[in-house]
Amino acid sequence: MNKLKYVVYIFVFFFSCQKKEKKEKPINYIEHSIKRSLLDGYFTKVNKNIGVSIYQDNIFIFSINKNGFSDDKFLFHLVSEDQSFDNYDFKKEKFLLNDSLKAGFSALSIIHRKIKIEDYRDIIIGQILTVKDKTTKNIWSKQIPIENILKKQNKYLNEYKSILDNNILNSDFKSDLLFGKFFKIKSNFYMLLSHTNVYILTKKDIINKDFMLHFVKSDNTFSNKSFNFDSQNHQVFLDHPYSKLHIAKIGIPNDDDFYKIRIGQFNEFGNIWAQEVIIDEIYNNELLKYNNEFKTK
Repeated sequence: MNKLKYVVYIFVFFFSCQKKEKKEKPINYIEHSIKRSLLDGYFTKVNKNIGVSIYQDNIFIFSINKNGFSDDKFLFHLVSEDQSFDNYDFKKEKFLLNDSLKAGFSALSIIHRKIKIEDYRDIIIGQILTVKDKTTKNIWSKQIPIENILKKQNKYLNEYKSILDNNILNSDFKSDLLFGKFFKIKSNFYMLLSHTNVYILTKKDIINKDFMLHFVKSDNTFSNKSFNFDSQNHQVFLDHPYSKLHIAKIGIPNDDDFYKIRIGQFNEFGNIWAQEVIIDEIYNNELLKYNNEFKTK
């Protein structure tokens, strides 16, 4: 009997170690950075083959061309207010990611450059072709104001969904719904608050489309993110059953010293309704979880 117990103990210990080993699988930080850059950063298409995503000093250049980037040299200038610039031109081999690092994004050719950009006015990115007489010309180039990057004025909208065979916007929304703070606000709307985004959700048809959204600081100044619902429709990028809802997604400002959110609807006559949400109270309330209010499970 004791011998049998010993064998069972060894068996249980062996499989528990295997499970532990499986849990502790290391994170692919490059893959994670690519995903967060597309989801939470600035994104723009340069042409039908090339896209650029920028987030937290990570700059990714994407190509959907099966043969990768056509030429070796990249233009990379950081432009100051006085029009002078720092030249960081580079050869693609130095910053081209291999497939093992890209993991789930291996269908794309990706350049990754990490550099601080906040002290500049613009960034100029492009590719340079050297011709036979050793002169150069731009194949493509894009000048992007740093202000637009910090405000995330352009966002990734599933441009690579078919190539990746993966809807990362949908999986990210599911994760935010699972782990974020979810609660009802006025006029039969709900708010979902994650660490990077605010979502406004409802099942009902929306008649008045203009929404007030203020991130209020301790001195009562605020970052104004008011929006028209039609311009922020997020459900069109999601899969069933979330595609049946009305969902607006707004990125939280980079400066996180706000302590409350002011949300409401308005029209030409003024506010229809308004409500203030204290951030700390929301994050500290463990009961504010999604409980299948939209019957999506």
